This record gives sequence, structure tokens and C-alpha cells, in this order.
Amino acid sequence: VALGMWTGLARAVFGRPIYAAVLDAAVVGLLVVAAVSAYRSPNRRRLLPIDILLIAYVVISVIQMFNPNVPSVLVGLEGLRKTSFMVVGYGIVRLAPSIDPERFLRIVALGMIPALLWSIRQFVAPSALELDIIAGSGTSPISFHSGTVLRAFAPTASPFHLGILAGSAALIAVALANWRSIRWAAVAVIAATALGLSLTRANIIATVAALGVLSLVGLWIDRRPKIAALATATDGAEHRVAEAIRRHPELVSGTT
Repeated sequence: VALGMWTGLARAVFGRPIYAAVLDAAVVGLLVVAAVSAYRSPNRRRLLPIDILLIAYVVISVIQMFNPNVPSVLVGLEGLRKTSFMVVGYGIVRLAPSIDPERFLRIVALGMIPALLWSIRQFVAPSALELDIIAGSGTSPISFHSGTVLRAFAPTASPFHLGILAGSAALIAVALANWRSIRWAAVAVIAATALGLSLTRANIIATVAALGVLSLVGLWIDRRPKIAALATATDGAEHRVAEAIRRHPELVSGTT
């Protein structure tokens, strides 16, 4: 996932998407290995609601490749890769029995930092090589601008690609650190800066909404130990009251 952020720059250097194709093949290979391991494992995984949602998302994305508004199958494949193809990462973590999801997310977030810093520098002072990404993108140069302002996009293939990944990095950093770690807080700030400079409104709104959900989940998780402690104390109190009533029934004579 982190290496995939450099596809735009690699395409500008090589003149064709060789780097992206190699990464795609490697990721699909990892998915196949994980699927085979899951099939051979005696522990069958239960289908979760999020699995169904992601499968439906991928199916719809594949169908949209053949939308009459898409110029060619190659352009459709590139669009699929920039969006729903990333679901393969979830599939690998979901199916592989030996992968620690939290460790996976940490590696992804830390691996994104060089590309995020690169994108911030590109917004401030874009180079000629980075402008070649626009020329070889196969999409309208307008999508790389917000009005007259050049969005942050390098080294990815587009500002929207950068926005999706920068938002994901920010969410991972907040979820793992919960702002108790300066290191992860710094990662979140870098990712949020890159997201903001991409000027992709949908990605920004989606990230803010997801942060709200994370905050609510975090509050519930923080409350659970307190709720458990309260339940334990209450349970003990009930036993003590019951024992007192058994020994001294006259205390509650005539009451219900």
C-alpha cells in the first residue's frame, strides 16, 4: 500500500505503468496465498457485514469499468486500481491467519510518511518531473487543479489518490495512538496536512466524518472497563444484600 503511493512518479520516470503493474501482481499474489492458507485452515472465518459491503463495492467498480463514459478498458483498469483495488489489502489481512492487523496498519502508516512529505513539498514547489505526471495521467489536467491552484498529488497518480491514502494514514495514526503518543500525533498531522493540500473535498469530509466515528468508538472503549468494574461492584453488593436478608429477614418484614 505504501509503495503504491509512488506510482505516479514512477510512471513519469519510465513513461509507462511498469512499476504499478509489478506492485499489483505482487499484491494479487499475496491475496492468493492468503486465500489458499485460509481455505486449508480448519478455522473457518465467518462472513462479516463489512465483507459484504466491500465485495459489493468491488463488483460495482468492475461494472463501472465498462461505463460508456469511460474512454477505454485501460482507463477503466487504471480507475479501478486507484480506488477499489486497494480493498485487496483488507482481503490479505482478513484471510491471512498469521498477520497482526495492528502491526500491518502501523507499517502502512509509517511507510506512507516519505510520500506524504513529498506531496507537501510538491505543493509548495512542484518540479518539472512532477508536472510530467499530469501529462501522462490520461485524465484532464483540470482535475489536478482547484481553480488556479495546483493541488498536492505527487508522488501518487492524482490528487484524489493522494487524498484517499492521506486520509487513511491520518485515521490509522489517530486510532492507534489516540493522541497519547507524540510520534503518532506527528504522523496524523503530516497526513492531515497532505490531505488538506490535496484540496479534495470529498476525501476531507469523509476523513472528518470517520474521525467522529472513531471518537465515539474510543469513548465507548474507554468506558467499558469502568462499566465492567461497576457491574462487578454492583454484583457484589447484590450478593451482600441477599445474604443480609437471608440472615435477618425481619429487616424487610412486610415489604416486597
